[in-house]
Amino acid sequence: MASAAEPPGQAAEYLQELTRIVAAQQELLARRRRRIEELERQVARLSRENAGLLERHRRHLAACARRPDPGPGPGPQLLGAIPELGGRRD
Repeated sequence: MASAAEPPGQAAEYLQELTRIVAAQQELLARRRRRIEELERQVARLSRENAGLLERHRRHLAACARRPDPGPGPGPQLLGAIPELGGRRD
């Protein structure tokens, strides 16, 4: 810090340096603010996407619960896809 005994030119240099430091800090703060806003938008978008996926999953589970249980093993439509069972009717 400049004292009263220092020449005015040196005090002015200190003041200029402090001004540069303050300007640099303000720019850093502005950059961080922009990054935070960008991240907040991303979180909002991901939150909406997640809500949509949860709703889609809920509807899928509800649809599965309404279907009758086919029981163990492949369904009859899949038997034709198995060569050993495709042509046989026992």
